Amino acid sequence: MMNFTTLPHPLKNVDSLNYFPGLNAAKGGLIFLVILTHSIPHGMFLYFNYFFHMPVFLAISGFLLKASILKEGIAALFKRLLHRLIIPWILGLIGYLPFSLSGRDISEINLSDFIFPFFHLWYIPAYILGVLLCYAVIKYRISALFILVLTASITCGWFMVFKDNELPATEQPLHHLGDKRLYAYLFFFFIGFSLRNGLLKIKPSVPLLLFLIVFSLTATVILFYQDTPQIIMLIPYMVFNSCLALFVLIYVGPNEWFQHKLVLLINKHSLGLYLYHPMIIFLIYHFLGDENREHTNNWQGLAIGLTTLSIALTLILVLQKWSFANRCFLGIVNDQRNEMKAL
Repeated sequence: MMNFTTLPHPLKNVDSLNYFPGLNAAKGGLIFLVILTHSIPHGMFLYFNYFFHMPVFLAISGFLLKASILKEGIAALFKRLLHRLIIPWILGLIGYLPFSLSGRDISEINLSDFIFPFFHLWYIPAYILGVLLCYAVIKYRISALFILVLTASITCGWFMVFKDNELPATEQPLHHLGDKRLYAYLFFFFIGFSLRNGLLKIKPSVPLLLFLIVFSLTATVILFYQDTPQIIMLIPYMVFNSCLALFVLIYVGPNEWFQHKLVLLINKHSLGLYLYHPMIIFLIYHFLGDENREHTNNWQGLAIGLTTLSIALTLILVLQKWSFANRCFLGIVNDQRNEMKAL
């Protein structure tokens, strides 16, 4: 049984829960998958992780954004984003410039180094873009259905045109719009936001969601090995990630599942882990003399991922001893604030 309704503006008092323990675990698990994905060599396991972990993570990010925060105004919103995300991101961008330059002199820095930052740094601009989109929806009472159709169209365009585009950044279509992943996951972000804030009323049953998840995943594997055109692969991609996101948000979120201390610790320090883990992975592979991962298998990649996680968590715990580093590098403004509040 599925009930589906889109509303032009959020309902009042639709959020009866302020805390979603299941999403703590889900975010912690997904952050570990991000680290693992960046640690393992190319192969089917890598492609499978890339297939789903960011759409679901963006859906959770959108879900944790409250409309009440957006109603405080753009100045208050910018202040929150500045201290919790923008400053740590800028410092991360500067820290990764030597990696982005790839041997070029510092004087050769150009606009592309900022609109196409180091490979993993696209997430925070994408999050901010999602927040601004939701702000516009709330402020100007834009139809949720229109935004869902628009963002789904953008996702489809990214999947077919940009997802496997190996052209250099400066030669890609719409180059000056920056990394297209900034826009690719807005659909999933907005689904999460809409569910949390009453713009979207939908609750498919567990059996239906599980059936669609398994069916679309099976179809994806079959189509992948048949070298199917992207436009056909797009269908199971959208179905699988939409259903998986709905399952996590609706059924996992309110429950205290997988509340392991390590998983919750990863969630608590997700920003710092996200920003700085690629440096550690690079140094490990450099030390091993296998920067291109030509002699590394998935099990060795898993070991490197676990090692990276351990080192990163240790460094974060050390940084937390200094309030300046805690605030500017990790985006932790108030340790006493509920971890699951928006932004």
